[in-house]
Amino acid sequence: MIERIKEEYGFKQASLESKHQLNTEKGVKQICYWEDEACLKWHIEWRDNCSVAPYVMMNRMLRTNKGAAYIEKDNQFISLHDKVPIEQREDQEEKRWGEVLGLMIQAGRRDQSTFSLPKEVMGNDPILEQANREQRLFFQTLFQEGNRRLTMAKKLAKSGEISVPKMDSFTELTGSFRGHMLIVQGSETTPEYGYQSFKTFLKSWYERKGEASLHALMNELDEKATLTSNERKAIMATVLIPDELDTLLQERTISNDQPFSDLIDHLKREWDKTQSFASALAKWLDAKKVTT
Repeated sequence: MIERIKEEYGFKQASLESKHQLNTEKGVKQICYWEDEACLKWHIEWRDNCSVAPYVMMNRMLRTNKGAAYIEKDNQFISLHDKVPIEQREDQEEKRWGEVLGLMIQAGRRDQSTFSLPKEVMGNDPILEQANREQRLFFQTLFQEGNRRLTMAKKLAKSGEISVPKMDSFTELTGSFRGHMLIVQGSETTPEYGYQSFKTFLKSWYERKGEASLHALMNELDEKATLTSNERKAIMATVLIPDELDTLLQERTISNDQPFSDLIDHLKREWDKTQSFASALAKWLDAKKVTT
């Protein structure tokens, strides 16, 4: 494979550091392996559309001597990328990351679908058989609050459906600065419709950096993408979906030996975090007259 890569990309020297890292006279290169050519082609176009030099750049596919974005070998598709060292610059984070998110919203608009909001939160899950009376009362209150959040989401959307873009997963989104340029590492996963992972990214940002930073990030995003009223409402409706209970059930499946009371405590914390995040985002949206 080394000789093939040297020939295709014009390297004079190349050696494998690991399966996913190549040392060359032109620097360290990342090697990505793809099973699905259609998914790879989507990521090529996505990364090209989400880059604006000289300040924001996706970790795009290096081109071969013939201009191809990948090569095929042994029923696999292989792409090469520059390996970017991490140099964090806190003072630029909201501006540059806001640009990235705005570019991704813009690119996602090229392919949209509809997402159906859940009908209601059901209170008859078998997991409740393990709960005592106090815990059952807690869940009863939680289900009521969850259905109230769903009602608010549907009121925002004015229906049980929202229009959503096709985008890369934000859950795995990472980036680093090279000077003043933010280099963003895209995923290698199948693209998805909706704002679910986008919500996770924003919530994590809020928990790490606070309300003022979240609002600054959203301002930069909005300046780049110019969010429509329907997009803002769809994002907020997604935030209001009470999916914390799904996380609890998944963790219960993974870790059956964990005490039920511990899982409930975890759920309480996550619920409160979502409430706080939703309130912070709602303040920004209110300023944009989304909820009126």
